[in-house]
Amino acid sequence: MTFARALGLEDPQADKSCSGSGDITRSVVDNPVLGSRPWDVLQRYLRTISHLEPIQIYSRFRQRPCLKETARSAAFRTVSGKWVEAISRRSPQTGSNRFRFLNEERETVTWTDNGIPKLWLYNLHYFEYANLALIERWIKENPVGTGIGWDPYPTSLRIANWCKWGIGQESVPQNVCSSIAAQAA
Repeated sequence: MTFARALGLEDPQADKSCSGSGDITRSVVDNPVLGSRPWDVLQRYLRTISHLEPIQIYSRFRQRPCLKETARSAAFRTVSGKWVEAISRRSPQTGSNRFRFLNEERETVTWTDNGIPKLWLYNLHYFEYANLALIERWIKENPVGTGIGWDPYPTSLRIANWCKWGIGQESVPQNVCSSIAAQAA
């Protein structure tokens, strides 16, 4: 990422439109829609930066962890004390690919079916009903960072629910630990 791109001075659509025939990436200055006066653009960014904390500016330029290459993963610690199971409730899974959420029972073919409302799919991805077979299926069928299951809210709840599930198990497979680490990265 160039410094100009990080500040938003480069047009992010420019590289997508390059045909590889020597096109030069256009900047905001060259694009009348995005702003033709460089001084105004610079002043706008300086005004914005003046309200930021130094850590916010640093975080904008630091290297982000690569989700696809999560080499290390956290392992579950041994539980000290006795784990008390939560109050049991009926599992929303009514068949191998059939679930009931929000008083609607549906057959699911994929984890991101466009014909199903988003809230219902979010409930599917929360994993309040975790079991190893379903967790391993989710890991296999949901590539890192793609699909509705990787939205921040379902991801945060799924991490917590998988950890709660893992505490109650004798051992947790390494692929599940690696997936939790990738989701938390």
